[in-house]
Amino acid sequence: MTSNKALISITPEGIPVLENSLGIRWQPSYMDGRYGLGTFCLNGTPLGVSVTSFLEEESVGKQFTVTNYEIIENSPSRGVLRLYGTDEKLGISILAEITHDSPSITFTYTLDPIHPLYHPVFVTIPFYSRQAVFLKYPYEDTLTANYQGRWTINTDFSRVPVVFGCEELGGQEYYLSAGYHLDDAFYQGCFEIDCQNYPDAPFKLFSQFKGMARALDLQCITELELLRVDLTKERKESLKTLRFIVSAGYSQYQCLKGYMDKCGYNKEASIRYSIQRAVEQLMDMYKHAPGYIKGKGYTQLIRTDTGRYDTTVPHGWYSKDICPGPQVQLGYELYRYWLLHKEETWARERAFEMADFLVEQQLPDGQYGMYNTDTGEKTKASPEEMQSEALFGYFYNTGDMCLGAYHLYMLYHEVLREEGIEHSSWKEAAQKCIRFAIRMTGKDGSLGRNYNASGQCDKYAPSISEALMAMDYMYEDTKDESIRECQLKIENWLYRTFIRTNNYADGCMDGGAWVGGGTPPKNNDAIGIMGFMCYCAQMHMHTGQERYLEMAKDAFAYQWTVVIPVQLPGFTHATKGLVREQDFYSAFDLPMRINDYVDCLPYLSKVTGDPTFMQFFKIILQTEMDYQEKSNPYRGIHIGLECSYEGREPIDKLGERNSVYIIRFAALFLKAVRSPFAYQYVGGPDFGIGLDYYLPFQPCLGDDMPYVLSCTGMVRNLSYEEDRNQIHIWAYDVEKEEITLEIRWNSKHLDIGKATVATPNGQFPAKDFYDAASDTLTITASNGDAPSKKVDIILG
Repeated sequence: MTSNKALISITPEGIPVLENSLGIRWQPSYMDGRYGLGTFCLNGTPLGVSVTSFLEEESVGKQFTVTNYEIIENSPSRGVLRLYGTDEKLGISILAEITHDSPSITFTYTLDPIHPLYHPVFVTIPFYSRQAVFLKYPYEDTLTANYQGRWTINTDFSRVPVVFGCEELGGQEYYLSAGYHLDDAFYQGCFEIDCQNYPDAPFKLFSQFKGMARALDLQCITELELLRVDLTKERKESLKTLRFIVSAGYSQYQCLKGYMDKCGYNKEASIRYSIQRAVEQLMDMYKHAPGYIKGKGYTQLIRTDTGRYDTTVPHGWYSKDICPGPQVQLGYELYRYWLLHKEETWARERAFEMADFLVEQQLPDGQYGMYNTDTGEKTKASPEEMQSEALFGYFYNTGDMCLGAYHLYMLYHEVLREEGIEHSSWKEAAQKCIRFAIRMTGKDGSLGRNYNASGQCDKYAPSISEALMAMDYMYEDTKDESIRECQLKIENWLYRTFIRTNNYADGCMDGGAWVGGGTPPKNNDAIGIMGFMCYCAQMHMHTGQERYLEMAKDAFAYQWTVVIPVQLPGFTHATKGLVREQDFYSAFDLPMRINDYVDCLPYLSKVTGDPTFMQFFKIILQTEMDYQEKSNPYRGIHIGLECSYEGREPIDKLGERNSVYIIRFAALFLKAVRSPFAYQYVGGPDFGIGLDYYLPFQPCLGDDMPYVLSCTGMVRNLSYEEDRNQIHIWAYDVEKEEITLEIRWNSKHLDIGKATVATPNGQFPAKDFYDAASDTLTITASNGDAPSKKVDIILG
């Protein structure tokens, strides 16, 4: 809601201040008649020292200030302030803009080099590094208050160009970020985190230009002469622009969302592919690929032309492996596919075979690892494959094992519920694996990445959220409080050690295919972010605790910063949403890889009323489908793109050549789009988003009217018939006989006791579907004769 107060005010000392109701406040410094950047506050708390200049020239050390200001616009919704002046050889004009709906300030510097500057200029952003919880640039080492050095980052296309940090002041955490605008040449910029020379303003944001000079005819001309000489073109081309956004918040999500909303990031997805068609092609591949090994399962990769594994791909040793844990996740999806298509008996048979194979591979203590289809034995790392003794023998990956246990447990219950058949060995194997993870948990909650046969771990890493999800599922089934106690202990350790500070590294089970010898150094990655996010969403569903929602949102915010934020010019493949896999292996992966899946994103939009999560989900699904094989018969999903020879950015060439992933990437895609929470429609009072289609209707019927909150099928149309006081909703699902709609009712204006709901199943009082606590109607409509399901709500 917009207040009636204008966003720019003037202090008694005559200094302009930009401030909105979200708490962001910016006040420039003023000393000896000259203005500098000043500082940023959040609800009155300064987030750093007051910086006395707007710019500094690198190496030379000259600091630039201005002398004048004018208010360009000042209303309750938008304020624009211009500060300007000349400081020696540089003319400066600065526009500072604030809006009512964002905790951010956008700065646009226009610089006129009266005489040449031969070094880059930079802006210092105030932040108390000595009170820092962390200082961060995406995909770089996490820095803390103990850091006293100077960390330099040259920007590139591969990540969002924003630096940010969290500081603790008076017992309260505050977040601050600063970043370039994506419409500018952000990939030519530079940041420094300079705690050595600027401890109270360590974030240095450099101009994308290395120096600047006027055209020669302008270098010795006065302003008076300019009035008589037409040098408009020369002067325009001599001006340089630097644009950046500073945002603040009490949470990482609030802070980075403020930046996201103002940096030019396009949240709209271009719909090129149908999810239904992509699923059909994957199922056809699973059904017909000759690489399926009877009684065991699928290898991770197959060739697109032969349907068999290919050892010529980089790190070909893992293309021939069967991964029992991740493939049971696929088996669970195959079984659910069979429930909708009973004629596809192969899907059920293979799901059961893969589940039984996991049980067969399990050790007495509950561990299990990968299976080598060449040797017919458990996969073992050898010196020929991995030249680091520190990694030998650690075959049993916590993430893989618990992903398998979680889905094996769910498959057990699904089969029992649907068919009345109890596969007790599945449940026992799942529980045995989860119990192993519980036994391996340290007193402080620590849980390792990989284990050997003796129960020793090789490294601690954040990519273990699968263990938390599996423990939560087992607790919900058994109500064994010791499981919940262990789960919460791991959760607390994981959050404190890694998640809170975005310290994601070493998540790859094979050490990033390290062949450098010795003990591998730190391997920065983005593995495990989405797993933790989905775990938090799952816990929010089960407990309703707000802290899980906040942790999920914060994890999402960092996930957004590590992906490519734009479609790269000239590329034939989609790039928006790709993420660099890890430091040691710089493929640019699809977002759903390793064990990360994102089916919680529609749920987050539903419960927060924020469309951002669903919009991101829609974007990455389209990117994922762009990498589904298009020509050859076996249409799995390619890993992504190769990297350039600098390793920092992708090139427009498919990675790992002619092989595609059918475990992990493709299977995780199935989970993402077929999950009960991957709604095909999510809406709010002022938005509606279809998962892979454009809306042919306006989602908002009026301020006092109900709106569609979610739908498990497509919402094809929505209208209000005023004469009959009825809302008409046309839902559609080609696979399922029934859909579930959630309608936010608006009880302040409508009487639920007078309303009626009509579905293909009959007409019912609306109160039969109504939950007063959430003010929501949950309506299930079935129609076995056609994919369309019409729901009418007669308001009374």
